[in-house]
Amino acid sequence: MLIFQKFRFYENRLILGNLKYHLVFSLVLNLMLNIKSQDGSKSNYHPNSENEFEYISCGKSKCIVSQGYCQESKNDINQIVRSCVCFEEYSTISNPFNYECNYIKRSQLKAFLLELILSNGVGHFYLGNYYLAIPKLIIWVFSYYFFIFLRITCKAAEENKRINFFIASLSLFFCIGMLTWQIIDVVLFALNKYKDSYGIDLLSW
Repeated sequence: MLIFQKFRFYENRLILGNLKYHLVFSLVLNLMLNIKSQDGSKSNYHPNSENEFEYISCGKSKCIVSQGYCQESKNDINQIVRSCVCFEEYSTISNPFNYECNYIKRSQLKAFLLELILSNGVGHFYLGNYYLAIPKLIIWVFSYYFFIFLRITCKAAEENKRINFFIASLSLFFCIGMLTWQIIDVVLFALNKYKDSYGIDLLSW
């Protein structure tokens, strides 16, 4: 009876884990499929149309009117030069038509909340930093199912104290490591230390 109850306990944990990771995978997939349509590289910049936006000529660049403005200043030889200054929520990414302020910055608040609530590297997926997001997600998912599987398959040897001690120690070591990783990640998001995939600072909260 006790073994059956324990099996049901781990079975319920597995079901809850499946629900959580289905949610995480769905969100990650949505972020990956829509990352280009949600950021400024697509919504504010159309590479097939040079005159798509209303802009002001600032020297050799084109300052998009609703996303920045031209500012005059003097250079080292006392000549007046014009440069485009972006509004706070915009920045510039390289493009063949010399548009300035053509990129909407990623939100620090959104990245922080995604990583805090869902963990598993979802905040990094939002920023497009897949080199950080994918390893974290794989380690979280693999380890979760591995330990559940290990406990279920080893339940017949529950009287073996060495096996129980090994499993408990391994689980504790992993949990401490992942918790430390998660805390560091969340703190770095809170301090706005991460940049997006273009190397642009996040829009601070």
